Parts: sequence; structure tokens; C-alpha cells
Amino acid sequence: MKALINKRTAAVFLLALVVTLVATMPAALMDGWVRQASGGVVRLASPAGTLWHGAATPVLNLGRGAPLVLNRIHWQLSLRKIFSGNLLVNLQEGGGKQQTPVQILLGVHQVELHNVSLELPA
Repeated sequence: MKALINKRTAAVFLLALVVTLVATMPAALMDGWVRQASGGVVRLASPAGTLWHGAATPVLNLGRGAPLVLNRIHWQLSLRKIFSGNLLVNLQEGGGKQQTPVQILLGVHQVELHNVSLELPA
């Protein structure tokens, strides 16, 4: 009986440790993932916060001239959709002055963009 309680206590402790580690993952991890996914074209400089709620400055390296530094972005990953196999990311540029955040819904076979506005040079 005592061994069962010790195993159960150890399992609860291990689960709590894993949840804590995942919840506090640093935003710097996002830079490595974005850099790898973009083939080194995009990186996130000066990351702050956590993987779930953070900020960074996107830098584009297009291979011609100096890298292009964009405005700082803030993100928040929502767990609401994660149990349906999707990940919802809310993005805001700058200090949150933008009224409605851009929403990116990442699924297994889909990517949806909401509240997106692009201004392209003529």
C-alpha cells in the first residue's frame, strides 16, 4: 500500500513538473522554430516572455543587402482549440495599438488567417 502511494505521489510530482516546464518555456525557443521553418529567412530578435505569451522583433534576411528589421510583434497562443488539433495564435504589432489582433489558426491540414491587412508598395 505504501509503495502505491509513493508511486502515485511520484507520478503527480512528475506531471506537475512537466506542466510547469511547458508553461514557462521561454520565447527564445520560438526563434529557433521560426528560423528552421523559414529556411533561415526569418528570425525573431530580442525575444521576451514565454512561448505562450511573448514578444520579439522579426528580422528578414532575404540574401540581398542588410537584413530588414520589422516592427516588434506580441503573440499569445490560445489553448482553446488545442484539444481539437488546432493552435490559435493572436498577433499584435507594436505595443498593442492595433484594434483587432491578427488571428492565425494552424491545423493539421489547414492554415486560416483572420483580421489580416496587407499594404504593398505600388
